[in-house]
Amino acid sequence: MPDILSNEFSEPGFLKRLRNWRDAMPWLVLAQCLQSATSIVALILALAALFLGSWGAFALERTIEHRDYEAFPDCAALPVRVPLTGSPNLLPAELSQVRGPSVVGVQMYLTSPIRQLAIEQRDPLVFGLRLLQQFWLFAVWILPAGFVMRAAALNVAGRERMSTPDALKLVLKRSPSFLSGVTLTLGFMLICLTYFLLLGFVDRIPAVGTILATAGGLLGLPILFIAGILLFGSLLAFPLMWSSVVVEPHADGFDAASRGFEYIIQRPFRFAAYVVMVWLLSIVIANLLSGIFSSGLALASTAFGLTAAADSHLPLAVQTIAQHIPTAIAFNLFWAFSVGIYLLLRRDANHQDIEEVWEPPQPPAKPLPDLDLPENPA
Repeated sequence: MPDILSNEFSEPGFLKRLRNWRDAMPWLVLAQCLQSATSIVALILALAALFLGSWGAFALERTIEHRDYEAFPDCAALPVRVPLTGSPNLLPAELSQVRGPSVVGVQMYLTSPIRQLAIEQRDPLVFGLRLLQQFWLFAVWILPAGFVMRAAALNVAGRERMSTPDALKLVLKRSPSFLSGVTLTLGFMLICLTYFLLLGFVDRIPAVGTILATAGGLLGLPILFIAGILLFGSLLAFPLMWSSVVVEPHADGFDAASRGFEYIIQRPFRFAAYVVMVWLLSIVIANLLSGIFSSGLALASTAFGLTAAADSHLPLAVQTIAQHIPTAIAFNLFWAFSVGIYLLLRRDANHQDIEEVWEPPQPPAKPLPDLDLPENPA
């Protein structure tokens, strides 16, 4: 009699892999990422990163503006190109409203300095300051991003969440790998651009410089294409790189960069579909948070004004924190959704289970002490 549990009687194809609801609708995994974005520790870390990142980027922006005005006086009439302002809210104008940004807005803000390189004036110092500005924004977000990503990955995998000290220690231990993946891709991009840097010197040759530079530029079109892939790809793939650092057993920058690029290239349409899903979901959440915190601020300001002294307003610190909590949640959602998309793309490309999330080895449990019982009990 054949064994009914053997593969002979198992369902083929899709039904064979249908073990739970996530196998039928894997994109619903993204909804499981919401919980990790609203914890108190995650909000505190996100608010701290918002202020630190904006203050540092704002200081560098003012240095860049001053440099532009000295080297290129015609630029003095231009508006600030990177959206960082000196408002009392300490944040860019689009991040200083009660309504938090969508995940696309967060992505645009985090990559604004490096995107600015494409339209910057020809000044080596400004180029270096833009890179420094970009790495500053990335550096201040490593801790909150890693903390939220790790919590979201464990939540999606159905594991118990790590304690806050252990999670922060893990992120700090792996912090170099967060930047090394982006550094590798940008480093290769700069190596490719060295070719065109040399063409600039060739162009200075009298009489024949322009002709030689044109010929060299045409021959270097493949290099230009590779540099564009590295730059544009790093803007899209860096959240997936960071997700790899907290999910995979080996925290390696090269492995993180290769996984980020590989999954997008192998599954571009699914990646685009997942991004559209989280974008729409983030817009809905942003509007809900906008209504909640706008109403709360209005009520609190009214109640405070009824009993406070004349011309007094709700304390600025209270207004600032309340206004930026939706933005902090939006950033946390960006990191949580990023690890959800990473796990889905890894499942689609490598056929790995979503539940495969690395956990550090636990110390062996201490054995129970031996009980010495009397041989002849009374």
